[in-house]
Amino acid sequence: GKKARKKLKLRDEDVLYEGRINYIKPFGQDGDRIWGDKNLQTHDGIMNRISKRRLALELKNRLSKSFVGLFFDPNDPTMADTFESAIKAVLDPIRTQRGITDYRIEIDNSAEARDRLELPAIIHVKPTQLLEYIDISLVMTPQGVQWA
Repeated sequence: GKKARKKLKLRDEDVLYEGRINYIKPFGQDGDRIWGDKNLQTHDGIMNRISKRRLALELKNRLSKSFVGLFFDPNDPTMADTFESAIKAVLDPIRTQRGITDYRIEIDNSAEARDRLELPAIIHVKPTQLLEYIDISLVMTPQGVQWA
């Protein structure tokens, strides 16, 4: 694996992370870790994190594999239910394993779409946010203070 060549000062870590650079950080006996989740996208949005891009790629891969068996089957009103079940079979375990918090499926099951030999769908996914900061306040309290 990758090893940190030197231990960075906190201000250097901050500069790198603000510059969208994830660095290797040593944690003693726990080993070294890649520290950060940013990618090089400058737009501040949900897709400027490596984890979200990886999730999107993984979802596309798993969903496309689940759909391949549906091609050239009858595109009747029942197909939308079969299609939705295939989507749920992929997304439910990912939600259970905390990769996403929720999803919503919109399927155009209209006769017009079927006449075009299509089954248009939109899948809305809420990815689980990662913890990036912990803010701790430490308060020193005199011995005489009583806690309820």
